[in-house]
Amino acid sequence: MSTIVTNNQSNNDGNWAIIGLGRIAASHVDALAQRPNRPLVAVVETDLARAAKGAELGAQVFGTIGAMLAEVPISRAIVCTPPHLHPAQVTELLQHGVATLVEKPLALSQTLAQRLVDLAHSTGCVLQTAAKFAATESIRTAGKLIAAGKIGNVVKIENVFSGPLDVRGDWRSIPEQAGGGVLFDNGPHVVDVVRTLVGLPSSIRVLHVGYKQGTGVEDEVEFELRTAPGIVTHSVLSWNEAKPAPIARVVGTLGELVVGWQRLECVVGDTTEVVGGGYDKRAAFVNIHDDFENAIAEKQKPQNYGVLGIALMEAGIRSFTSKQWESPL
Repeated sequence: MSTIVTNNQSNNDGNWAIIGLGRIAASHVDALAQRPNRPLVAVVETDLARAAKGAELGAQVFGTIGAMLAEVPISRAIVCTPPHLHPAQVTELLQHGVATLVEKPLALSQTLAQRLVDLAHSTGCVLQTAAKFAATESIRTAGKLIAAGKIGNVVKIENVFSGPLDVRGDWRSIPEQAGGGVLFDNGPHVVDVVRTLVGLPSSIRVLHVGYKQGTGVEDEVEFELRTAPGIVTHSVLSWNEAKPAPIARVVGTLGELVVGWQRLECVVGDTTEVVGGGYDKRAAFVNIHDDFENAIAEKQKPQNYGVLGIALMEAGIRSFTSKQWESPL
């Protein structure tokens, strides 16, 4: 993976912009509002209704990134557009010295994503992929407990991300815009959960693929990830139904951790102990922004795990047909 270097030349630290005011952008707007030193000063949006929302937020609204950069000094941008638009938009921002935070996936292929990472190096700008589950405190706490041996050696991890989402007529149903279906959309979340708990996955094997909605992309998938220490995880992703399950269940030789949506529990024998809270979306997005700011301030230099997520999803697509373990190329 590549370490992203920091841009120290900005004279406009604190001026934030959002590119695309779709559904996920609302979470970033809310998180920015929790930090008064992070003003949202500009929005790029071509949809008139969404542009009106940007104006209501007190931000200047533009139709293009170029028009925005010509009028407003921006030092940080959050890209929330469909992924097929990311390469051109991120490139324009980086070339103008703007530290850039991008919603997953970073691009539609590992090759395109790596080009953006390389450009970040050459321009000296921070580039990060937003990873809300890696920024979730309960998952971070679980990872620390596992590292401390709280449940012994990890034997397996189970994970489910599911919920009804009709993507017919949506950009998510168009491979050329989304890259793939539910695997490409939610698979990177699984990678973020696993790497935060036990380390980086190294390969993937797809067990089942479903196309119930009749679009050009998969809407349910069952797969396994394998980490370098040999831990195998099992995940189910679905846009068709809500399956009641925790974010992750980590089974160890001495007990298990249940990373639930409401609480984090440690189960050892007959004893269940609440050792942390649940999924707090606002707090997770604030953490994403804090991590981004820390990278810019050189307090830490993060790796861009977005490239790994895409590489594993591409390997997963190859596994659709091979039904074998596949590794990133």
